[in-house]
Amino acid sequence: MKCPHCSTAFHDIPAGMPIGAERYGRWHFLQRECPACARQFLHLVDASPVPAAYRDDTEEMRRLALPKEVPEAYAKEYRAACLALEESPQASATISRRCLQQLLREHAGIEAGELAHEIRQILDQGHMPSLILRALEVLRKTELSADHRFGETAGESIEVEVGEADWNLDVLDVLFDYFFVHSAQGAGRSRPPAA
Repeated sequence: MKCPHCSTAFHDIPAGMPIGAERYGRWHFLQRECPACARQFLHLVDASPVPAAYRDDTEEMRRLALPKEVPEAYAKEYRAACLALEESPQASATISRRCLQQLLREHAGIEAGELAHEIRQILDQGHMPSLILRALEVLRKTELSADHRFGETAGESIEVEVGEADWNLDVLDVLFDYFFVHSAQGAGRSRPPAA
């Protein structure tokens, strides 16, 4: 693990804070504290059992091993954002924000605009599970802060605060699970029996 604040590499056992369970997953915040700078940071994770095909010891490999239900167009953007994360959080955030906008426009039926406005539409609809809405609200507030600081839109490269690019990927993880994995499982369960 590399600290997003001071870039010191360290190994730890994060403290898990459950925030709720629902049919879409068992959600936890993983809280870590850097031993070098003593700053803390959080990751939102689905603590549901992970299929063996997706298990790995490294964060990068965990992220790169997307479920097969995620369409390749999204998976390609997501992987590019993951691979850019360590070298250029700005590039990673730009790619992941573009991927997030495409996902919301194509699968949540929202009007195109700046990312914070698009997320606001999702929050106003209130159709997603509350835990996803909370994660999106955090991202929306970050986006509003970024737009205020830099006056740029989600498709452009911007300077990012520590941890922003990582959070974008966490939100994409959750949304991929919601839009693709669980919808595929639900479709499989709801099919009528063969005659």
